[in-house]
Amino acid sequence: MATRGYDVADDTVATLRVRGRFSLVDAEGTDLTPARRKERGLLALLALAPDRRRTRAWIMDKLWSTRTPEQASGSLRRALSNLRRDLGHAAVGLKADRFDVWLTDQIAIDTAATSGTDAEVLEGLDVPDPEFEDWLRDMRQAHDPRDRGREPRDAPSTPAPRDGADGGTVIVLCPPNAVMSPDETFLVSFLLDTLSSRLTALGDAEVHIGARPTPDRLDRADTILWIDIASAVIDTQWHVRLRVHADRNQRFLWTGGTVLPMNLRQICEGSGVAAFVSSALSGIMVRSAATRRAGRSAYIRLQRASARLFTGSHDDLRRAEADLKDLCADPGAAAPLAWRAFACLTRVLEFREEGEDLTLAARSYVNEAIKRDQSSSLALSVAAAIELKLGPEVDRGHYLA
Repeated sequence: MATRGYDVADDTVATLRVRGRFSLVDAEGTDLTPARRKERGLLALLALAPDRRRTRAWIMDKLWSTRTPEQASGSLRRALSNLRRDLGHAAVGLKADRFDVWLTDQIAIDTAATSGTDAEVLEGLDVPDPEFEDWLRDMRQAHDPRDRGREPRDAPSTPAPRDGADGGTVIVLCPPNAVMSPDETFLVSFLLDTLSSRLTALGDAEVHIGARPTPDRLDRADTILWIDIASAVIDTQWHVRLRVHADRNQRFLWTGGTVLPMNLRQICEGSGVAAFVSSALSGIMVRSAATRRAGRSAYIRLQRASARLFTGSHDDLRRAEADLKDLCADPGAAAPLAWRAFACLTRVLEFREEGEDLTLAARSYVNEAIKRDQSSSLALSVAAAIELKLGPEVDRGHYLA
């Protein structure tokens, strides 16, 4: 039955209230809200997450961003242990594996206000970490009480999901099945986070981690990419290999790997994983664009168009702009607009084309991209480059950067 803005299942053991005073109450009305701030923050992160699930690496970045990966991993394990003890019988609604932490349907999420009409989301929640504070500020902005009565909007970090009716691109990240050490588990989670972040930043792709989409969804997809991850720690090195297959029949598409020193701090703070992911995605997209089915995918077409912007060819630039113009027709697409702005910037800087109209067009495209997706790192970086290179709002460029 529907109650106060949320559905109560027959086996509900507790309810999390996220608007107004943040609290967890069991079915008998007993307050189970954890006393420790990090544990309360962990519940909040899960309550407002897509599918109420987050990776361990993502949670550690939000709650223990100033600690080493080893320390953050240990802190998360202790926080989960504390939560299970604090929740008592309601702990059945909190689950975790090597990669993810999530809430089951046995814990209901109540988004209705506990008092008044202007109750703030996660009211009174205070978790001492700069990354959590940034996340909380975004959540409160996205759930502004003044927006009640309007169409709901998503948090900046959670772009609105598509229903997949138009096909689209489905990407499945498949972590290793083998038993791994805690350090290797953390590194694979870090790699999964980097891959999924980059894939979604490149455009509107539906990314699944460790879960196979439904047969119906696979049948409707224009393009399906299966990315298998192999990982091994040998002596003092971490060996990673990606093997990529395409479409329902999982035909071979691409493979590649890297070897990094087995040093958690060096891997997480260095550029090795990011460089490998960039190289891998470039190879995957080039191979994908050459396939027949991928030609219908807006995601793959976007990657092909954006790649043409870097060839130094004026003909490629014109072809890219034509493709991007078509892709911008989607009212939810932010990435094509950002790339159109970058194309204008390229015309000015690389091809020495002059004219105030180009600068105005670049700003118009990128501002609309940011309006559509405030969390788009692509749009923000292009906007920063426009201001820093074309002026005169240099201070704004530094702020955006």
